[in-house]
Amino acid sequence: MKAGFQPRVICRIDDTRTLIDWANSGMGIALIPRDMIGLVPEVNLDYREIKVDSLVTRTAIIWMKDGYLSGTARHFIEALKI
Repeated sequence: MKAGFQPRVICRIDDTRTLIDWANSGMGIALIPRDMIGLVPEVNLDYREIKVDSLVTRTAIIWMKDGYLSGTARHFIEALKI
């Protein structure tokens, strides 16, 4: 690998809280979005930001095509189109 080592990936988890909890208990390291660092209070973790363009993520909102949307849901979607 470019970084000079090959990580041994044992598990992939989509739940950020679980990743943080496991890292905090010493089970390994976690790769999480920067915005999630403060998600779990009272943890004893250090972090380093990985600045690689290919790791940039974007948030999306999705709903069923031609499915029913409540007025609140439609308003929310319109508010996001700023």
